[in-house]
Amino acid sequence: EYVTQENIDLTIYAITVPNKNDAACGHFASLVIQFVNRRFPKLKVEHIVKSISRGGGFKASEGFKVVTQLQTQDKIQGWIEGVTKNPDDTFEFIEPDKHYVTRIPERDGDMAKVKSIDKGLVRLRPFAGINKKGVCEITEQKKIKTRLLMITKSCTDGKQYRCNTCWWCQERHWGFNIPVEH
Repeated sequence: EYVTQENIDLTIYAITVPNKNDAACGHFASLVIQFVNRRFPKLKVEHIVKSISRGGGFKASEGFKVVTQLQTQDKIQGWIEGVTKNPDDTFEFIEPDKHYVTRIPERDGDMAKVKSIDKGLVRLRPFAGINKKGVCEITEQKKIKTRLLMITKSCTDGKQYRCNTCWWCQERHWGFNIPVEH
C-alpha cells in the first residue's frame, strides 16, 4: 500500500524456500504474489523459489543465501521476514501421532523488528510482535481474510493440503478462529 500510495519505483523479490516434503509451497506463494500483483498493479514482484532437499532450519540459511546474492548484485538494501510470535497461553497444542514441528523458542523472544546486518543490509520483521491472531486482525481490517485463507496454506505435510494436526495447522486454526476439520 505504501509503495503504491507514494508512487515509489521498487522491485520486490519474494523468496520461497519450500520444505523438502512440501512441493505445493511454491504454488501457494505464487498465488499470494498474483493477488498482490492484481491489487497493486504498479508494484513489481519477482518470485524466487529455492528448492532444497532438506527441511526445517535449513530453510532460513538457504533464504539468507538468496538475500546475500541479491545484495551482492546491488538489487536490495534489506529484506522483510513474515515471522510472527508464538501463540499465547490460550493455544492448546494437541500432539499428533506422527512427526510434528514443536514450538519454536526463537519466536518467544524479543525478535528485533529492525536489525542492521553486514554491509548495511537491513532486516525488518514487521510481525515479530504479534501472533497469528494479530495477523488475523490485520487481514480483517484490510478485508482480505477470506481471500488470504483461500490462497495460503500453513501445513507442510507432503501428502495432504492440510493435515489439521501439525503445529502449523493448529496454529492457523487458533489464530484465525477456524474450526478444526478431522
